[in-house]
Amino acid sequence: MGQGMRPAMKKPRGLLYVGHLPKELDEVYLRKYFEQFGVVNCVHMPKSAKTGNYKGYGFVEFASVETAKIAAGAMDKYIIDGRILHVEYRETTRRLRGSGGDKVSRRDRRKAYAEACMRS
Repeated sequence: MGQGMRPAMKKPRGLLYVGHLPKELDEVYLRKYFEQFGVVNCVHMPKSAKTGNYKGYGFVEFASVETAKIAAGAMDKYIIDGRILHVEYRETTRRLRGSGGDKVSRRDRRKAYAEACMRS
């Protein structure tokens, strides 16, 4: 890179953390709930290595940051099957790598979706 040149800025991506999901809900239905707002690039819901059941949270990546913000505002505290969702917007510009294990911090949960999105 020459003097005075800066690396190109990466485009921000709209990422949502969706918590308190009903255990019966799967990635197909989570995608359907959020596609009403716009183009969804990726949906990931981690499963327990021990049981194979969904852990009750997931990640939705939108094609646009603006759409993600709108969806987060509309879906936070939305009730699905008697469960009040917790939806948190998270802007990121890079794919992050998550760590394994059943006890995962909130920050690592936000990061874990990336590996699944990279595979899809």
